[in-house]
Amino acid sequence: LDLVRAALEYISAFEQVWSHSATAVTMEYVNTTDRF
Repeated sequence: LDLVRAALEYISAFEQVWSHSATAVTMEYVNTTDRF
């Protein structure tokens, strides 16, 4: 059970980092395309 809980915490942390990265990349893409 502790292993499952640790895995879930790791996955949720990874998802948070990934979503933040995806948002940053999307904003960069929008900012770049707005220039053209």
